[in-house]
Amino acid sequence: MWGCRSRLHSADFDQSEEPEEAPTLHVLYTRETPATIVPRSFPAPLAPDARTVRDGLITWIADEALGGDRDAAEWVLLSIISKTQSRTPPIYPPSLTLSSFPSPSSPSSTTPTLHHILALLLPLFATLPLTLDTLNTTSFYPSDKNQSSDLHSGWLQGVENLRVVQGVMNDQTLGYVFPFSRFSFPTDVSFVVVTEGRKSAFFGTTVNVPLTKTNADLYKPLDQIKVPSEETLNQWRSLVGGSKIGQVTINDETAEYIQDDFVKERRDTATTNSDEKKESAITSDDLIHRMMTARLLALSYHEKFVTKQIWEETKALEARRKARA
Repeated sequence: MWGCRSRLHSADFDQSEEPEEAPTLHVLYTRETPATIVPRSFPAPLAPDARTVRDGLITWIADEALGGDRDAAEWVLLSIISKTQSRTPPIYPPSLTLSSFPSPSSPSSTTPTLHHILALLLPLFATLPLTLDTLNTTSFYPSDKNQSSDLHSGWLQGVENLRVVQGVMNDQTLGYVFPFSRFSFPTDVSFVVVTEGRKSAFFGTTVNVPLTKTNADLYKPLDQIKVPSEETLNQWRSLVGGSKIGQVTINDETAEYIQDDFVKERRDTATTNSDEKKESAITSDDLIHRMMTARLLALSYHEKFVTKQIWEETKALEARRKARA
């Protein structure tokens, strides 16, 4: 609720007798905003079951946008359902790079089909083309520079935009630039980066999935996509939206199983001192990454618990990803 306007005396600053008025906001009542702008439930009543619906969604993403690469499609699904779990300690959505992504065959069609696919699934979605023109003429962050109207963008404007995006990936905060100050506000944004190279030249992401070679057209326009029925599309949206608001736990039995499995794997990889084994040795960071991936897998199945089966599926998915490198 808006309150009265208070007076700020500025005599100590400009020797003026006239007081200045500053707006003051008095908050009497607050209401927490919903987790999503579209009502969703977790677990959702999906027919015939969540696993079947999930499999159909992955197949559609793979066939229409990724040349049939189901593993890449599964990583895309895990990325778009991820969210900020905690800020202290920081547990943020893992960012994803789809590397070895083919370049467009025609200059008239430069938007990946994946853009249209995700726009059909998500209530909020945006694509940032990292062209020189976009980087140097568009601001990726909110700013108010009315007090510095003589300031013009320079050759390194794009570098600042890249820094801002990387900052949101790493810390889930976005800086707002005002004439005489800068403030950071919390965000909750998931990122999927596509690049032609072996890794992104601009961003360091949590996960890098090299796309399998394909002759398929990955830049089909929307009117060439095989869009399913509205009923099927709504099922997929319910799966994605419900997964994003769900909560997953790990019971004591599964936690002990994961711990024993981790210890055994570390022991097995430490049996030799060769450089090859050193590079492939599992670390605590690998365990943290697997735990996060296992939670996302459980969410994508609309399961409330990480099971032993889901843990084994996580290890297999991660092993296949690393084998591509």
